[in-house]
Amino acid sequence: TSPTSPWRTCAGRSATPTGAPPRSRPPWARPCRRLRLSDRGLVLPMPGTGRSTGAGGGRGTGVVHQGSDPPRGVVLVVRTLDPSLAPLLPRLAGLVAETGSVPAHLAILAREQGVPTVVGHAGAVDGYPPGRVVHVDGSTGRVEAQEAAP
Repeated sequence: TSPTSPWRTCAGRSATPTGAPPRSRPPWARPCRRLRLSDRGLVLPMPGTGRSTGAGGGRGTGVVHQGSDPPRGVVLVVRTLDPSLAPLLPRLAGLVAETGSVPAHLAILAREQGVPTVVGHAGAVDGYPPGRVVHVDGSTGRVEAQEAAP
C-alpha cells in the first residue's frame, strides 16, 4: 500500500499483506472516527464533545421522554446508550444520547429499525426537558426544539 493509504496500523505498517492492493470498504463499514476502547478492547461510552453525531435512522419529531416505559411516538433522551433499551426502540420517534458512538450496539439496533438516532449530544438530558417537542435528524446529528407539537 502507499504511505497515504487509509488502511495502515497505528504503528504505520500496512494493514494488508505486502504487495496486496488495499481492499475497498463501503462507507457503512468504515471505522468510526470517534471510538474509544477499554484496555480489554471493549467499546466504551464516549462523553459528548459538544458535537453530536448522527447514527442513522432518518428523521423524526416527537415529545421528549426521559426515563422508563416511554409511550409510543416519543423521542427518548438518555445519558447513555444502555442495551436494555432495545425492546423500546419500535415505539420511539427518535433517540438522543449524551454518550455513545455510531458503532454502539443500541445505535446499530436503532438504525436497523429506522429510529432516528443522535449520539454524543452533550447536555441533552438537561437541554431537552420532558414534554418539549424536538426534531431529531439521524443523518446530520442535529436535534432542534420545536415551538409546537408536530
